[in-house]
Amino acid sequence: MRGICFLTIANMIVSSFFLLTQSVAVADNFKIQRLFPTPRMIMISDRGLDTHILSIGRYTEVTWINDLNTPIKIEFGQGSNCKEISTAAFPALGIRMQPDKCFKISSIPPKGTLRFRFSEFGDYKYEVEYVGKCETDHGELQVF
Repeated sequence: MRGICFLTIANMIVSSFFLLTQSVAVADNFKIQRLFPTPRMIMISDRGLDTHILSIGRYTEVTWINDLNTPIKIEFGQGSNCKEISTAAFPALGIRMQPDKCFKISSIPPKGTLRFRFSEFGDYKYEVEYVGKCETDHGELQVF
């Protein structure tokens, strides 16, 4: 009888240890997903933006894809003191995008992309200008 109790207790300890290690692995995976959320894409085509309002978590990378045969410009925020920046320099400058700041991306070439990771909470409004056309489109990112 003592041998059976000992085996039962030993099995419970081993099972508990197994469940604990599995829980830690799941928790670590969750932390990684929270730190590096799945990137999101916004297509810009002849029909305009495929998504006008996008809700994302902090540290999510968003890629705008210019699927047109003409360049586009994107302006984040509004203001007379907007800094004009090239797409190549934009992420390299280490800019901390904030909802109240204004940046104008000078030109995204046909089939080109703009990629940025949003680390600050807030609503980021932006405008897409179709170069050579008298058209604009408006979008918003809601970072929570």
